[in-house]
Amino acid sequence: MRVYNYIIIMVGIMIVLNLMGVNLLSTQMLEKFNVESIQNFALSDFMNLSFTSLLSLTAGAIIIGLVATGNAEVAILFTFAGFLLLFVADFVSLLTWVNQECAVGEDCRFLYYIMFIVFVPLMVGYVQSIFSWVGGRS
Repeated sequence: MRVYNYIIIMVGIMIVLNLMGVNLLSTQMLEKFNVESIQNFALSDFMNLSFTSLLSLTAGAIIIGLVATGNAEVAILFTFAGFLLLFVADFVSLLTWVNQECAVGEDCRFLYYIMFIVFVPLMVGYVQSIFSWVGGRS
Protein backbone atom coordinates (compact mmCIF):
# COMPACT_ATOMS: atom_id res chain seq x y z
CA MET A 1 0.00 0.00 0.00
CA ARG A 2 1.01 3.58 -0.44
CA VAL A 3 1.62 6.19 2.24
CA TYR A 4 -1.66 8.02 1.69
CA ASN A 5 -3.61 4.77 2.17
CA TYR A 6 -2.12 4.34 5.63
CA ILE A 7 -2.81 7.97 6.51
CA ILE A 8 -6.47 7.63 5.49
CA ILE A 9 -6.86 4.39 7.48
CA MET A 10 -5.20 5.79 10.61
CA VAL A 11 -7.15 9.06 10.55
CA GLY A 12 -10.35 7.05 10.07
CA ILE A 13 -9.53 4.92 13.10
CA MET A 14 -8.80 8.04 15.16
CA ILE A 15 -12.14 9.59 14.12
CA VAL A 16 -14.10 6.41 14.94
CA LEU A 17 -12.43 6.13 18.35
CA ASN A 18 -13.13 9.81 19.00
CA LEU A 19 -16.80 9.37 18.10
CA MET A 20 -16.95 6.37 20.44
CA GLY A 21 -15.83 8.59 23.30
CA VAL A 22 -12.28 7.34 23.70
CA ASN A 23 -10.09 10.14 25.02
CA LEU A 24 -7.01 10.03 22.78
CA LEU A 25 -4.06 12.40 22.75
CA SER A 26 -5.25 14.00 19.51
CA THR A 27 -8.65 14.62 21.14
CA GLN A 28 -6.99 16.25 24.12
CA MET A 29 -4.98 18.47 21.78
CA LEU A 30 -8.18 19.60 20.04
CA GLU A 31 -9.83 20.35 23.39
CA LYS A 32 -6.94 22.64 24.35
CA PHE A 33 -7.83 24.83 21.36
CA ASN A 34 -11.59 24.97 22.17
CA VAL A 35 -12.70 22.53 19.51
CA GLU A 36 -15.69 20.82 21.12
CA SER A 37 -17.57 19.74 18.03
CA ILE A 38 -17.18 19.32 14.31
CA GLN A 39 -19.47 22.31 13.67
CA ASN A 40 -17.15 24.88 15.20
CA PHE A 41 -13.92 23.26 13.97
CA ALA A 42 -13.52 25.55 10.95
CA LEU A 43 -13.98 28.65 13.10
CA SER A 44 -11.71 27.54 15.92
CA ASP A 45 -8.36 28.91 16.96
CA PHE A 46 -6.92 25.47 16.31
CA MET A 47 -7.83 25.61 12.63
CA ASN A 48 -6.13 28.96 12.19
CA LEU A 49 -3.09 27.91 14.19
CA SER A 50 -2.78 24.53 12.48
CA PHE A 51 -3.09 26.02 9.00
CA THR A 52 -0.48 28.67 9.73
CA SER A 53 1.83 26.17 11.45
CA LEU A 54 1.46 23.57 8.73
CA LEU A 55 2.16 26.10 6.03
CA SER A 56 5.24 27.50 7.76
CA LEU A 57 6.59 24.09 8.82
CA THR A 58 6.14 22.64 5.35
CA ALA A 59 7.85 25.61 3.74
CA GLY A 60 10.66 25.44 6.29
CA ALA A 61 11.10 21.69 5.82
CA ILE A 62 11.22 22.04 2.04
CA ILE A 63 13.78 24.84 2.26
CA ILE A 64 15.94 22.90 4.73
CA GLY A 65 15.62 19.77 2.61
CA LEU A 66 16.64 21.59 -0.52
CA VAL A 67 19.59 23.27 1.14
CA ALA A 68 20.81 20.21 3.03
CA THR A 69 20.28 17.48 0.45
CA GLY A 70 18.98 19.07 -2.71
CA ASN A 71 15.93 16.80 -2.51
CA ALA A 72 12.48 18.06 -1.46
CA GLU A 73 11.15 14.53 -0.89
CA VAL A 74 13.41 14.04 2.11
CA ALA A 75 12.00 17.20 3.67
CA ILE A 76 8.43 15.96 3.25
CA LEU A 77 9.45 12.74 5.02
CA PHE A 78 9.57 14.65 8.31
CA THR A 79 5.87 15.47 7.95
CA PHE A 80 5.06 11.77 7.59
CA ALA A 81 7.25 10.94 10.58
CA GLY A 82 5.36 13.51 12.65
CA PHE A 83 2.06 11.86 11.76
CA LEU A 84 3.51 8.50 12.79
CA LEU A 85 4.52 10.00 16.13
CA LEU A 86 0.95 11.25 16.67
CA PHE A 87 -0.47 7.83 15.80
CA VAL A 88 1.91 6.09 18.22
CA ALA A 89 0.93 8.59 20.94
CA ASP A 90 -2.76 7.87 20.26
CA PHE A 91 -2.03 4.14 20.49
CA VAL A 92 -0.37 4.59 23.88
CA SER A 93 -3.25 6.74 25.11
CA LEU A 94 -5.67 4.05 23.91
CA LEU A 95 -3.75 1.45 25.92
CA THR A 96 -3.97 3.74 28.95
CA TRP A 97 -7.69 4.24 28.42
CA VAL A 98 -8.34 0.49 28.24
CA ASN A 99 -6.30 -0.01 31.38
CA GLN A 100 -8.40 2.60 33.22
CA GLU A 101 -11.74 1.29 31.95
CA CYS A 102 -10.96 -2.32 32.79
CA ALA A 103 -12.46 -3.13 36.19
CA VAL A 104 -10.19 -4.38 38.93
CA GLY A 105 -9.95 -8.14 38.87
CA GLU A 106 -11.04 -8.50 35.23
CA ASP A 107 -8.79 -10.08 32.68
CA CYS A 108 -8.56 -7.60 29.80
CA ARG A 109 -5.56 -9.07 28.05
CA PHE A 110 -7.66 -9.94 24.99
CA LEU A 111 -8.28 -6.21 24.43
CA TYR A 112 -4.54 -5.58 24.38
CA TYR A 113 -4.06 -8.43 21.94
CA ILE A 114 -6.77 -7.06 19.64
CA MET A 115 -5.22 -3.58 19.73
CA PHE A 116 -1.77 -4.94 18.96
CA ILE A 117 -3.14 -7.09 16.12
CA VAL A 118 -4.78 -4.02 14.54
CA PHE A 119 -2.37 -1.18 15.26
CA VAL A 120 1.13 -2.66 15.12
CA PRO A 121 0.83 -3.97 11.53
CA LEU A 122 -0.54 -0.58 10.48
CA MET A 123 2.42 1.23 12.03
CA VAL A 124 4.97 -1.19 10.58
CA GLY A 125 3.36 -1.01 7.14
CA TYR A 126 3.30 2.77 7.33
CA VAL A 127 7.03 2.91 8.14
CA GLN A 128 7.79 0.41 5.36
CA SER A 129 5.76 2.44 2.84
CA ILE A 130 7.64 5.61 3.84
CA PHE A 131 10.97 3.87 3.23
CA SER A 132 9.83 2.48 -0.11
CA TRP A 133 8.53 5.93 -1.13
CA VAL A 134 11.83 7.61 -0.23
CA GLY A 135 13.74 4.86 -2.02
CA GLY A 136 11.70 5.41 -5.17
CA ARG A 137 10.13 1.96 -5.19
CA SER A 138 6.60 3.15 -4.52
